Formats: sequence, C-alpha cells, structure tokens
Amino acid sequence: MTARIFAAIAAYRDPDVWETIDSMLDAADGSVRVAVVNQDCPLQPGWEAPDNVHVLDIKHEQAWGVGWARALANSFYRDEAFWLQVDSHMLFRDGWDTAFIRDLDYIGEDRAVLSSFPAGYPMDKDTLDGRQIVVQDRYFSGWLCHGSYEHRLGDRATGKPEVTRGWIYGSQVFAPARFLFEVPHDPTISFYTEEESLAVRAWTRGWDIWSPTEAQIMHREDRDRDGREAPRRKFSDDPGFTSALCEITDERIKRIRKGEDFGIYGPGTVRTMQEYAETMGLDFEAQTVSENWTPYRSLA
Repeated sequence: MTARIFAAIAAYRDPDVWETIDSMLDAADGSVRVAVVNQDCPLQPGWEAPDNVHVLDIKHEQAWGVGWARALANSFYRDEAFWLQVDSHMLFRDGWDTAFIRDLDYIGEDRAVLSSFPAGYPMDKDTLDGRQIVVQDRYFSGWLCHGSYEHRLGDRATGKPEVTRGWIYGSQVFAPARFLFEVPHDPTISFYTEEESLAVRAWTRGWDIWSPTEAQIMHREDRDRDGREAPRRKFSDDPGFTSALCEITDERIKRIRKGEDFGIYGPGTVRTMQEYAETMGLDFEAQTVSENWTPYRSLA
C-alpha cells in the first residue's frame, strides 16, 4: 500500500537522526515512508530500519553539500500524496501529519506549502504548547540581502495558518508532492542559500508559503538539557566544504537574483524577481531589507 506522506532527510554525521525517524513514525496518525541520506551518522545501538525507511549510506568524504543530499533523498519518492522535508535532529508531536494536512485543507490552494522555523528542544515534547506564538529572529544571507525579520506561527486573530511574504525554512517544509517536481532541490547548493534558492524558485512559480497553525516539529538546539554547548557536526565544518563549492553556490544565487532563466533551477515565470523583491522588502542592489517591512500579508 502506498504511504500517504514521503519524508526526506539529509543527515550529516548526526547521531540524532535515528531518534528523529522513530519520533516521526511513532507520532504519525497515517502512513509515512522515509528516505534518509546517511552521511556517516553514528549508528544508534540496536536500531534497525523498518520496512518503510530507506537508508542510503554515503561516506562523509564523498558529500557534496545539502542541496545534493536533499536531491538524493527526494529521488526515492514514489507516488505519495504529500512531501515532508526535515532536518535530522527533530522531535514530532502526536498527530503532526493530520495537523499539517488539516492546515493545507483549510488553505484550499493548489500551490500552498507550509514552512516555519521550528520550536527548539531539549524539552519535553509532550508538554510543548504548539498553539503558543513563537517568534524567532532570522537573517537573510549575504547571497540575497542582509537584514532580519520576525517569524510567528499562524494568524494571531483567527488561530489559522497564515500566508507569509515568501520565505522557506529548510528544516521544516510540508507540501503536496507535486512541489518535488515543480521546485526540485538544486544539487549545486553546497550548504548556505538552500532556503533562498527554494523560496525564490517556489514563489516565482506561483507557490504561496504559509506558516502552520501550530508547532508540530521541534528542532534540536546546540545546547544540552543543562545548558552546556552541544554543537552538531555540519558539512561546513569539514574539508569537503571547499571554496570551489562555495563559488558554484554563490554564482547560482547571483544568477537567480538577476532573474536569469536557466531552467528548473532558476526563477519561475508566474511571478518576477522584481515582484519578489517588492513583496519581501528587499533591495538587491543595496543588499538590504526594508525596516518598514512585515513578513505577513493580511488574509482579509
């Protein structure tokens, strides 16, 4: 039987990936199939992949970055109705899949994608109040523009999902599976700018990006339960993250910013890059974000 949701995980030397998979499957109401690109993640003793989890093992020395790993994971898609992308250090609330699908049903658009910056843990996932408004500071990278803006969950007045201006968080993305074919991951993106590339290409192809009503997934912080530093190993920490890969990524984003047409990995044609800049409050030439800009537009 075909699973309802296809979940893709790119995991790089991360011991938390196995707990992430278990949490995802245990907390789901419906059927989920998982594909993991395992780049030398320490194996949890006694852990075995269930039948609905495909693990592709790759040596971390052979890694080419997050875009490449995400594209590999997505290549295992079959014909599920929905697609989920998460990082490899996450915890899930019970019924997360039902909640995400309910949000998409409420939105009622063909091209709607849910994405938000997840709440952090360590914390007891059973006591997390997902209805609490979570505000985070996030920054545009230098490849697009410098600046910051606030992010929150849902619409404060209605308690429903809220449409954002056009930003995607790579650690949590949920959408109809057609998203995979219309906005595939660019395998040349080495580490930074994954979110910029995905957000710009989705928005200019007519996808609206919504903030979900409640926090369904939590992201591990770089601290342990006692507040001590507990950083994760990242691709950017290792020798494989070379200046040559950065230059390829940099050039890719510059071409997107200019609105160049280079196929599926470039901007779409439903909306223009100029419209994206105006909607997001960006000045590409000055590399700034407007101080008078807000990330949400009214649903009225």
